[in-house]
Amino acid sequence: MAKSSRTAAGHLLLYALALTALPISGWVWSSVADKPIMVLSFFQLPPLTAPQPDAYDIAKWVHVTFAWSSVVLVLGHIAMALKHHWIDKDGVLTSMLPGSKARS
Repeated sequence: MAKSSRTAAGHLLLYALALTALPISGWVWSSVADKPIMVLSFFQLPPLTAPQPDAYDIAKWVHVTFAWSSVVLVLGHIAMALKHHWIDKDGVLTSMLPGSKARS
């Protein structure tokens, strides 16, 4: 697999997990627990399913697993950015900072 493909796959996984799977799994967990979900105190999301006490533990496990996986992916991204900065010295980290010029 090409380096650019691996990079894209890593970013896609991070975005899919953090921006899609994590919120949806939290919504499912709250739905099976019969807990309301308020969005910015403006409106309430409808439950995705009827309350299901038997599904509570698995829904919680899925959500917590996604949450910790997101933490690991974010820490991995930070570690790789620091590796590029301190070991490879290739300017990747500085190119990500606000006000920096794009890499060529």
